[in-house]
Amino acid sequence: MSFLGLIATPLAMVVLLGSQAVTSARVPLPSSLAGLFFGLHIGTLFVSMGLMAMAAAAGAAYLKLEKRIKSKEKLLGVWAALPSLDKLDAANRLAVTVGFPLYTVGLVSGFLWAGLTWTRFFSWDPKEVAAVFIWLLFAYLFHQRVALGWRGRKTAWLAIWVFGLTLASMFGINFLVKTHHSFT
Repeated sequence: MSFLGLIATPLAMVVLLGSQAVTSARVPLPSSLAGLFFGLHIGTLFVSMGLMAMAAAAGAAYLKLEKRIKSKEKLLGVWAALPSLDKLDAANRLAVTVGFPLYTVGLVSGFLWAGLTWTRFFSWDPKEVAAVFIWLLFAYLFHQRVALGWRGRKTAWLAIWVFGLTLASMFGINFLVKTHHSFT
């Protein structure tokens, strides 16, 4: 778990500094964005994305360590300090089993909030479509992990893909596509 802390801390710092670099303007929050559902929506999605980052980091470490072990390379330095493959897989499993329900709560609260605020639950906004697609992949990963007992390489790759698509949705869609989720 200390390995995951080593990954999470720099990632949190990069995200914080990146958010500060994007804009220095401080805009008051519109009244339509206030309320319980907004906090629930944003809070659960960010926590679940942090867990996705942890699952992806554990997955990437798993894949690299497994490759080094199979090729019988000496494990020196950082590689010697990594936890076992089982512990990396357990960290991935924990992050996925906690992260998916939180992501689901985040999406459902966003749809409910949109329905109460704008009288439509889904508007085919690119961010909403991407979030539903990511949810489907995350649901597949969650199902394979929990119901079928998937372990190892498959779940590591899928966690990396889900997190990568989440980053593409967060940054690519907000900066490249006109959406009401960019709030600019």
